[in-house]
Amino acid sequence: MPRMGEGDRRSTDGIHERQRVLLLCAAIIVLFALTDRLALGSFAWRPLLVRFLWALFIVATALNLRGAGRERTRELMLALAVFSAAFYAALAALTGGVASPLFHWMLALPVAIAVVIQDHPAAIVGSGLAMLAGGLGILTAGGASPALCWQWAGTAAIMVALAAYVSGSYGRLHAREAVLRRAGAEADTRARASEAAITARDEFLAIAAHELRTPLTSLLLQIDAVERSVSISPGGVLGEVERQRIGSIARQASRLSGLIDGMLDMSRLTAGRLVLNFDEVDLAALAREVAHRFSPDAAAASCTMKIALAEPLVGLWDEARLDQIVTNLIANAVKYGAGGAIEVEGRAGADVVQFVVRDHGIGISAEDQERIFRRFERASGQRQHPGLGLGLWITSELCKALGGKISVTSAVGAGAAFTVTLPRRSAAALASQKPRLPGLEPPRA
Repeated sequence: MPRMGEGDRRSTDGIHERQRVLLLCAAIIVLFALTDRLALGSFAWRPLLVRFLWALFIVATALNLRGAGRERTRELMLALAVFSAAFYAALAALTGGVASPLFHWMLALPVAIAVVIQDHPAAIVGSGLAMLAGGLGILTAGGASPALCWQWAGTAAIMVALAAYVSGSYGRLHAREAVLRRAGAEADTRARASEAAITARDEFLAIAAHELRTPLTSLLLQIDAVERSVSISPGGVLGEVERQRIGSIARQASRLSGLIDGMLDMSRLTAGRLVLNFDEVDLAALAREVAHRFSPDAAAASCTMKIALAEPLVGLWDEARLDQIVTNLIANAVKYGAGGAIEVEGRAGADVVQFVVRDHGIGISAEDQERIFRRFERASGQRQHPGLGLGLWITSELCKALGGKISVTSAVGAGAAFTVTLPRRSAAALASQKPRLPGLEPPRA
């Protein structure tokens, strides 16, 4: 069975609302029969019969609206407006003519019809013509002067024009609202399609990264085995050219491994599937170890490494993710340090620690300093350096996951200092350390 769309539901709701309004109008017309007795001073059947016929016509129109198309609905509303004006004029004539209270309220009839039958200027004009004919007939039958008839006709024409203008204005507003609703629905559809495409992209990247990681790991192990099994000293088994080629293969494989790891981390962070294992970690010891790993790269880039981490910086963190943060920052400093010194510092506080990596390289402009922490974004002066533009974004997201933050202080040509601020024990870390009662372990997916 086909599902009802948003437009169909809105149209059905509008028909039901219009039916309720029309049925309410029919009930009011019948209930106001008491005013006829007050106008005449005694009961009369003919006004009551006109009221019942009018109410019956409104009820029949309301029932015919069900299942009617747009054009059929407009035809029904036009007929209802014209006949309502005719019924009203008949009631005015039967309850005293010019002296009837209904005749004095006849000029307001087009406005009342415009309120009930919205967005239909033709119905307002049709009811106005019927009202004009009925009113002039009542005035003529009552012996009114031609001047009074012309005055009343002019007033009636003004009221009809005003009601038609209001109805037309409502129609234009309704059309604009419909356009905005359609535009909003199209925007929602495009947004959902974009979200689905992004989800599919992230899933593809995760699958591709996992598939690439397996053969790459084997390749890295083979390269490591080759390097350990052959002599790399001058005059050994391998010549200088072969040693350089093996070194180049190892560097390119390591770079490829870093790119794949970045893709995996991006997919995990985007999907919210990052798992953290909190434990007591000494950030100072970990930073010294990472800096030692980068000693060959720093020497190749003509950068000197200065470590100022005398005191322990202990906190409850995920060691692997903290290693990744330090690795990304030192690797960034080596890449953009331009042969200058790289300073690694730490500051201890009662509840937080700060870790700073400073280089004296090309620096970052003020307008780029916020943008570099976004996905696939890089500073304008760093385009010549290879990479996906994910390192600082991943670092920033990992800092947030550990309850901290990262900031940068830099100027073009004056280097950059990246400062990581981490709480020693974040709320997430403390929550992970709470003992669980037996039998209350959450079910595994």
